Amino acid sequence: MSESAMSESLWRQSRLPFESGSFQPGERTGVLVVGAGLTGLITACLLARAGDQVLVIDALYPGALASGGSTGKLSLLQGARLSDIARHQPEEVVRAYVDANRAGQNWLVTFIRSRAVRFSERPAYSLARSPAAIDRLEHEYILGRAAGLPLQRVRETELAWERGLALRLDAQIHLNPMSLVQALLAECRALGVRVIGDCTATAVSPRPNGYSAQTTRGEVTAERVIAATGTPFLSRGGHFARGDAQRSSLTAYSTPGSAVEGMYLTLDEPRRSVLTTDLVDGEPLLLVGGAAKVVGREQAASESVEAVDDWTAEHFPGATPRSRWWAQDYSTLDDAPYVGPLHPGERGILVATGFAKWGIANAAAAGLALAALVHGEGLSWAHTLYRRRGWPPRNITQMARTNLAVAAESARGVARVLGAHDDSTPSGHAALVELDGVRPVARCTVGGVDHRVSAVCPHLGGIVAWNEAELSWDCPLHGSRFAPDGTRIEGPARGDLTAAPPRDENQQP
Repeated sequence: MSESAMSESLWRQSRLPFESGSFQPGERTGVLVVGAGLTGLITACLLARAGDQVLVIDALYPGALASGGSTGKLSLLQGARLSDIARHQPEEVVRAYVDANRAGQNWLVTFIRSRAVRFSERPAYSLARSPAAIDRLEHEYILGRAAGLPLQRVRETELAWERGLALRLDAQIHLNPMSLVQALLAECRALGVRVIGDCTATAVSPRPNGYSAQTTRGEVTAERVIAATGTPFLSRGGHFARGDAQRSSLTAYSTPGSAVEGMYLTLDEPRRSVLTTDLVDGEPLLLVGGAAKVVGREQAASESVEAVDDWTAEHFPGATPRSRWWAQDYSTLDDAPYVGPLHPGERGILVATGFAKWGIANAAAAGLALAALVHGEGLSWAHTLYRRRGWPPRNITQMARTNLAVAAESARGVARVLGAHDDSTPSGHAALVELDGVRPVARCTVGGVDHRVSAVCPHLGGIVAWNEAELSWDCPLHGSRFAPDGTRIEGPARGDLTAAPPRDENQQP
């Protein structure tokens, strides 16, 4: 398998070419949506149906990041998500979370049926073996049943080695997320929405009748701005400091064995997501997720992708990797997603974040809530779920831990610069962060091409670390990522890593 195939999402490999729209610098629109993933496109579709003038911009192209890299599961059973939320939130918020995801799922099912998007209906399972994981699953069962989910306890599943307790929820959905993106894009265009690619929003400023957004293609003014970018690109809301950027791998395998009928997620370590899909070229492929980590923090990685391959070979003999990719999403410190104003003083800028790797149903729920907010309408579940309730002691403790970890990563970055070493690997890539005079410089060699860029993330000054698996520079503070040449890929940073001048070989160390 080629290196490019191994790093590209199975879904995106067969995507249709994207023809970007355009706009005139200085023009005005009703609503500017930043981000053409599922949240942005669903929101734009809903607003345009209501008669709003909408312009969508994206730094890359529709579905380029998390939306086009997901497992494709549209499920209301999400591991032990309800018990996670219940650690920080009252039970009414847990029920509202289920109501939000149910509303999102219903909207999407209606949409994909009407647009003939292929999907399969199958049971979803959460699996637990250890006593601690079984206790969590029992709590999930109680919370889910109280919220109206027809969960079943079962002891046996197709994954015979996962013996313990399983929760089952029937009639959940699996789809090709890029097929959904393409259908939403077609719907938006039919409604008169322009979708612009290769256009990064860098700043938004208040104006007498709305906002002025600065982009890499010029200025746009709008009555409202919606940031549907995974994590809000505007730092003044402080959302980057109240969550983690998490990244995990997903590998598609050709396998001679029988297809797995259900969609599985294990709670015990190492955690695994397992399902079979035939939604690309009709060939049944086994999808296995794992190798999760906080972005840029290798010491926080639970395992390597080789460990995922070994696990898969053990349980699915003959499985051969066909494609492997990574996806990034964000979790909030109180485990509940947030959809609403950037901060209380700027209610004309709306954001959506914290989907914790369950972005398909949550994206549709966010779109419904954002459209309602734009029109001054209320959704009872949205008010309950997305309303922030202050900071109880448990949440304050978690915020302190998270930001102490960020401070520790900042210190580690400085130490890496001062003790620079060559991170050469058997693949032939070399990467190094070092001091060039007083400037931290990141240099790497990829495909025989040498790159030298600033090692300082333009977001908040973190020292980037080399990601050998994906050949990128990743910031361990808040999850910004950059290509070998410094080009921004994703995260809260708005700009690239600046080019560093060639090293002066006569300079004294």
